[in-house]
Amino acid sequence: MAEYPTHDKQAPPIDQMKPSPKIGLVSLGCPKALVDSERIISRLQAEGYSTVSTYEGADLVVVNTCGFL
Repeated sequence: MAEYPTHDKQAPPIDQMKPSPKIGLVSLGCPKALVDSERIISRLQAEGYSTVSTYEGADLVVVNTCGFL
């Protein structure tokens, strides 16, 4: 049986950690777009993004519009 190297995954010291990327979100349109926006934010937060209340200084701004015309 082949042996595979193992790697200990330890968090870096706090002074070496990068700040999480910041996102802002604009949700336009119907209630379905709002639900989709909440799902988008939840997924991005799970990936390490933090949300901001203004777009100034955000690393990413997501604009979600309604596709039901």
